[in-house]
Amino acid sequence: MVLNEAGVIALLHIMARTEDSNIVQRRGEGALKRLQRNIRRGLCPNSGPSRSCFKYAAKLSPGGSADLLSLTYFLHFLFQRPPGGPWTIEAAN
Repeated sequence: MVLNEAGVIALLHIMARTEDSNIVQRRGEGALKRLQRNIRRGLCPNSGPSRSCFKYAAKLSPGGSADLLSLTYFLHFLFQRPPGGPWTIEAAN
């Protein structure tokens, strides 16, 4: 799976399971619940997200979920570094 596709799927899973305060503040709790319900319906474990996942998400601003996705990417790159690569972390003495 390409990293970008994995990021889209990860973002949808984050949006489906977390309370994004940005969406709640801008659109209300009802909009968040509708979005989460529609995302859960559209997530298919073997084939990835369907187009219905993006119908409601396109008009909202999932800033909190995007922040969590950026942390996910950070941790991915931190722990998937090449052996002896430029990101080698030394233990403190």
